[in-house]
Amino acid sequence: MLRKLSLVQKIVALVAFAVIAAATGTGLMAAREMGRQIEANEQENATALLRALAITFGDRVSGAKVPLNGMNVGRVESPSLAAFEDHTVVDRAVALGGGVATIFTFDKEKSQFVRRSTNVKKENGERAVGTQLAADHPAQAVLRRGETFAGAATLFGRAYYTIYQPVFTAGQVSGVLFVGLPSEELAAAKHSALLAIALAAGAIILVACLAACVMALRMARPLTVMSARVADLARGDLDGEILYRERGDEIGQVARALETLRETSAHARMLEEERQGSAAGERRRREALDGAVTSFREAVRLALGDLTQGAAGMARRAESLTGLSVEASGAVAAASQGSQETSANVATVASAAEELSASIAEIGAQLDRAKDLAERGLSDATAASQEITGLAESAQRIGDVVELIRSIADQTNLLALNATIEAARAGEAGKGFAVVASEVKTLATQTAKATEEIARQIGQVQSSTGGAVGAIRQITERVRDINGATGAIAAAMQQQGAATAEISRNVSEAAHGTDSMARDLSTVADAAQRTTEAAHAVSDAAHSLDGVAGRLEAEVERFLARVAA
Repeated sequence: MLRKLSLVQKIVALVAFAVIAAATGTGLMAAREMGRQIEANEQENATALLRALAITFGDRVSGAKVPLNGMNVGRVESPSLAAFEDHTVVDRAVALGGGVATIFTFDKEKSQFVRRSTNVKKENGERAVGTQLAADHPAQAVLRRGETFAGAATLFGRAYYTIYQPVFTAGQVSGVLFVGLPSEELAAAKHSALLAIALAAGAIILVACLAACVMALRMARPLTVMSARVADLARGDLDGEILYRERGDEIGQVARALETLRETSAHARMLEEERQGSAAGERRRREALDGAVTSFREAVRLALGDLTQGAAGMARRAESLTGLSVEASGAVAAASQGSQETSANVATVASAAEELSASIAEIGAQLDRAKDLAERGLSDATAASQEITGLAESAQRIGDVVELIRSIADQTNLLALNATIEAARAGEAGKGFAVVASEVKTLATQTAKATEEIARQIGQVQSSTGGAVGAIRQITERVRDINGATGAIAAAMQQQGAATAEISRNVSEAAHGTDSMARDLSTVADAAQRTTEAAHAVSDAAHSLDGVAGRLEAEVERFLARVAA
């Protein structure tokens, strides 16, 4: 049931219970003390009345001895009271102190205390002279022992506070001096006093409860305001101000912890927005990279196509050169059979030399183009290597940003843990705050997991980028080798052109004489042999260039596949 009560109701109930308990205890103690004081006053008044009766008795009774000890009466001695009938003694004593008074005599025959003089009235209004002290009266045994009795007693239907003082004659109890004060007035005074105490206690309780209500409302108002602010924070309102932070009590501590949570949540939101912005930038960079990869693939495809075509053309030219070399060798062999056939074969050799020169020129042009393509491939491979290196550096910077996000997530987790501890200290008031702190901690954990996943992906990108850089370097080296081979082929073609020119000069000189032709035939045979070897070298280079182009295309495709992954 207590869980259904509000904090104000609990505080008021607690204060009311404490005040009621304190007021009840104080009232009981006051009532007890008042009863004790009333009884003390009754005893004091009764003692004073007994003293007045004893003094009057000593003055009126000849031979009576009434010693006084302050307000107390000592051992009273007097002659026999069997014939005592002086009512002025009791009347004068009562007139001075109020109440009732009686002088008893002890009737030895009846062994009873009999009233000889009294102002106690019977129900009919007459003096109760001649009546006996009740046999069951508690004073009987005390008086017979010669002792004084003091206490409450009922006389003829009325309650009194009484004192019975024994009177001695010749050492024996011969009578009693009695005084009594009515208890009704004392009981009424006691009742009035208790009623006043109860009313005062009720007023105190009412005032205390009202004061507790006011204080509880004042104490609960900041909690209500902060509870509403926590609800706003839970709905995502991080811009509103947190009140009561300047207070030095527990409410101030909760407010400051709530302000810390608000700042942490705002920082986490900012980090989330930055993360989303970073993800969008990453997507844009990825799209740009995909476009660059596509463009690079197309450019490499075209370059490799041109290189392949150039290699195929060079192979065809080499085959033609080989055929021409064979024909030239046959022509030289036929020329060696006789000088008669020399003249006829000179024209054939000249024509073959012209065709060979044209073929060599064509091969030179193709080699220049292949060299240009190889240089362009080298330049593209170098540019691709630089791009991949820049990509690796960007991946490294992204890794640094991920580390920063992980650090911020760890700090957010630590702040959320501190906020949870502060909420636990705040008790019931900090439950809502603890829920918010738990959500912040969960968000920080998810952020840390996301950053770990991003770091893993970045590591894979860095690994793939490193492999791509190595592949590009290998491609660059192979293109350099191709460029060198192309240069060597060009040099060989220049040598072949020189040889062809030499053949042309020899053919011209053959027209001037057989001796020169014989010498030139040996030279032509050597040149034809070199041409054949050069043609084979060109053919092998062309086939090798075709293989290099195929491997280059495969390497580029693998590199682009890794980058695109």
